[in-house]
Amino acid sequence: MKIHLPILVFILVLSVVPLAQSVENNELTYPVINPQESTVKGVVLIDDSHDNDYTPSGMVQIKTNLENKGFVVRYVSNFSSFTEALGFAHYFVMSAPFANVSSADISALKNWFDGGSRNLILASRGDFSMPNYQGINDILGNLSTTTQVQDDNIYTTDSNAWQPWYIDTNNFNKDYGKVFSGVDIVSFFSPSSILPSSTADVLAFAEAKAYQSDESGSPPEKIYDNTDDGTGGDIIPLATYETVGSGADQDRIAVFGTTMWSDFDYGDSDAQDPLMFENLLDLMNDETVKASGEIVIDLPDNDPPQLEILFPRDLATVTGLVPVAAEAKDPFGIASVEFYFDDVLVSDTLYYGFDSSKVSEGPHEVRIVVTDTSGNTAEAIHVYRVDHEFKPTLRSTAKFMTYNIKESGIFPEWFSVVKEENPDVLILVESGNFDDDNDFLLNKVVTELNTYFIDEAPYSAYTLQGIDNAWNGITLISRFDFQAPQKLDSLKSDTGSTVNIPLPFLATTLKVGSTDVSLIGGHLTCCPSGKIPRANEQEAIINFMDDLGDVPIVYLGDMNSESPEDTDANGPNDLGTEPIEMLINASHPKASKVHTFTDVFRSLNPDDPGVSYLPFSSRIDYIFTNQYFSGKLLNSTTGDTRSASEGSDHASVDAYIDLGEWTPDVEVDRFIPDVTLTPEIQSSISSLSSEASGLPFSVTPLVFGLAVIVLLKKRK
Repeated sequence: MKIHLPILVFILVLSVVPLAQSVENNELTYPVINPQESTVKGVVLIDDSHDNDYTPSGMVQIKTNLENKGFVVRYVSNFSSFTEALGFAHYFVMSAPFANVSSADISALKNWFDGGSRNLILASRGDFSMPNYQGINDILGNLSTTTQVQDDNIYTTDSNAWQPWYIDTNNFNKDYGKVFSGVDIVSFFSPSSILPSSTADVLAFAEAKAYQSDESGSPPEKIYDNTDDGTGGDIIPLATYETVGSGADQDRIAVFGTTMWSDFDYGDSDAQDPLMFENLLDLMNDETVKASGEIVIDLPDNDPPQLEILFPRDLATVTGLVPVAAEAKDPFGIASVEFYFDDVLVSDTLYYGFDSSKVSEGPHEVRIVVTDTSGNTAEAIHVYRVDHEFKPTLRSTAKFMTYNIKESGIFPEWFSVVKEENPDVLILVESGNFDDDNDFLLNKVVTELNTYFIDEAPYSAYTLQGIDNAWNGITLISRFDFQAPQKLDSLKSDTGSTVNIPLPFLATTLKVGSTDVSLIGGHLTCCPSGKIPRANEQEAIINFMDDLGDVPIVYLGDMNSESPEDTDANGPNDLGTEPIEMLINASHPKASKVHTFTDVFRSLNPDDPGVSYLPFSSRIDYIFTNQYFSGKLLNSTTGDTRSASEGSDHASVDAYIDLGEWTPDVEVDRFIPDVTLTPEIQSSISSLSSEASGLPFSVTPLVFGLAVIVLLKKRK
C-alpha cells in the first residue's frame, strides 16, 4: 500500500464501554464521534534479528501504543530479509544486540540512512550483561557520527533506588521540551554511558549519586566519574540526540544507555520511560516532515483487520434489550463495516441494539464483517439464544478469585483474564486508581463486565477509598450481596500495640443465603526487605479474624510470601514463609486461636507448583478458608486461561466452593443496560431504521465506533 500525505483515513474509535459519558446506574452513552484530524506518522521498524534485548517476547506493548499514536509498526522478522525490512522503514528502533551485527547488515543500514530522511533509535546495555558493543559502535561509525557507547555499567549509591543498577533521573536537557513533555523522571535499567560526538546533544544525564563501574570486557574510553562517593555522577551521559546531513536527506540519531521501550518499561507506572520514547518519536516525525515535506508509506498490507465482538459474550442467553458491540483495528484504517443479524444487513457501524422480545425464541446469529483500505476482510460471529422468560441464576457452586492486576491494570489484558475466568467473587489487588473521580473506573469496569455477562447474575462492587497510588488498594466485585465493607489500615498486635497497615485490608460480609461469610482481601508488604512488616501485618489480621468469632471466613490476596509446603519455598524471591506458617500451622505461636485455615490451592493440588508470581515462577497469591469450608472445596487453579500471562506480572488464583449447604441456586434479576439515545444519535440513524432493515426491532442501530473520514492536511 502506498500512501502520501495528504490522504484519507478511516478512524475507528472505541473502548469497551465506548466513549461512555457516564457509567453510573448501568448507563451506556454513545455520543456521535465528530471528525477529527489525524496523521499517518510512518513505519516504525523494530529490530528482532540480532538477539536483541527484550525481543521478541518482551517487545509487544510498543506496537499497540505506537499504532494508537498513528505509527505503523513492523518487526524485522515480518520480512524475508533485513534489507527488505529496512526498505519500508522511516524509523529503525534497535534495542541492544547480543548477537553479531554483520557487515552486510551495517551496509544495509548505511544505504537506508543515505536514501532519505531517516530516524534511528539505538540502545546499549551495561557491561554486567555484555551486549555487542562493537556491533553498536560499528553501526554508529558508519552513519556519519562519532557518538559511541561505552563498555561500562552505571550504578547509584542512592538508598532510595529500587536496586543500585536502577538509575532514576530528571537531569534532562531543557532545550528538548517536546521530548520531556509530561515526563518527571525516567529510569535507566543497568545502563552504559555514552560518549557523544561533538554535534550531539545529551538528552539526559545521570544524577549526582551515580557512578561508572567496569564489570567486564574492555575499560570505557572516557571516565566521567567512577567513584561511588555519592557526588559527581550528574555528568554521565545516558541518552543523546543528533542530526546529521542536511535538506531532504537529513537524518536523526538517538542513542540510549539502555532500552526504554520494552514491556518491562510499559509495565511500570512510576517511571515514564515509554512517554519519553514516544515523545522522541513525535519529535523525529515533526523533523522528518519538516525536512522532506511528506512521509510516503509503501508497505504491503496483507493483514486483515483485528476484529472482536466485545459484548455480550458468545452463546449468551438473552432477553429484552441486547446491545451488541464490536471493536475493529487496522493500522491503515477501516473502509467499511457490515453488521448482519440472521444474515440480514442491519447496520454499517460496530454497534447494533436489538429488542429480543420482537424475535422468535432460540438461536440467532450476529455476524460482523469489516474491510480495511487494502481490501482485507475480517469476520466475527456470535450466536445468542433468545429466551423471553429468562432469568439468570446465582449459583451455589461459586468461583472465588484473587488477582493482582499490577498498578491498577497497567496491561489491558487483565480485563480479558477476568472475562475468561468468570468469577463470582473477585478480589482485585493493586486497584488504587479505581476510586478516582468518584469511582469512575470501578463503575466502568462493573458495567463492562455486566454487559459482557448479560446472562449471569449481575455484579456489584466496592473499592477502598482514599488510596493515593496505583499499586495500593483492593477492590471487591461480587455477584453475592455484601454489606459493611471496611478499610483496615490500623490493627492490633498480640500485645495490643497498634500495627499500621500501609497496604490496607478490605473486609466485608458476603450474604450467602441465610449465612454471613466474612471476606477479607489483603496485600502484605512487598519484597525481601518486608519480611518483618509482613509478619506483623499477618499477626494483626489474624487477631482481627479471631475477634470476628467463630464465623465462616475466606481470606485471599497477594501475601508476598512463600509457603513452607512448596518445594521452592525461600527460592529466588527470598520472601520468607512466616506469614503463611502463621495461617496453616496451628502450632505456630502466632496462629489463630479460633480458626483453622486451609491453603485451598495446595490442599487440592499437592503436586502442582501453582505459579502466581510470573517473573520468579513462585507462588505468593493465595485463597485461605477456615474450618467452615471443610468438604466444600472443589477445585483450584492458577493462571490457566488464554490471557493469563499477558494481563499482569501475577497470575490469578481461583477456587470453586460448594455453598449449597447455605444457599441453593436462585434466580435473580438480570442486568439491564440503560442505553442512552442522545438527540445527535437519533438524528443520525434515520437511514438505518428498523423498517428499512425489515426486522421488527424497536431499537434502531446506534452510532457506535463510527468510521470517520478524516482529511489529513499536508504539513510543510
